[in-house]
Amino acid sequence: MNEHTSPGLVLQLDASEPNSPLLTLRVSPGHSAELKECLVAKGLHVSDVIELSAGTWLEVLAVALGARGPLTTAILAFFERNKHKQIKFGTNGRLESANGYTAADVERILREVDAQQQAMQEREAEIDRELDLGIDGTP
Repeated sequence: MNEHTSPGLVLQLDASEPNSPLLTLRVSPGHSAELKECLVAKGLHVSDVIELSAGTWLEVLAVALGARGPLTTAILAFFERNKHKQIKFGTNGRLESANGYTAADVERILREVDAQQQAMQEREAEIDRELDLGIDGTP
């Protein structure tokens, strides 16, 4: 990319934390209000998130998870509004670049987020079991 090429648009979806009903959406600066509008229009509950980490440049929203249909539709509406842009979309730092994502693409990424959530929950349960055993291995 040269200095005159737009970096396009980034939308990254991630699980929030173990057992959380929230999905974290990270989006390119200046696009969070537009994404939030698409999500709210589909009846989803959305909150702005302040993420304190060095180097992050994406704006963060949290969405209360419910039915996947409205979320998929809202993301596709956001993509449609930005169809003239190169869009990087994915999860957990694995972003794919394309013009024109489909509902199947969005559903695939949401399944990856579900797998993230499941892995976090399993890790949390493992840590809880280890803590319950104590340092010497006895309850």
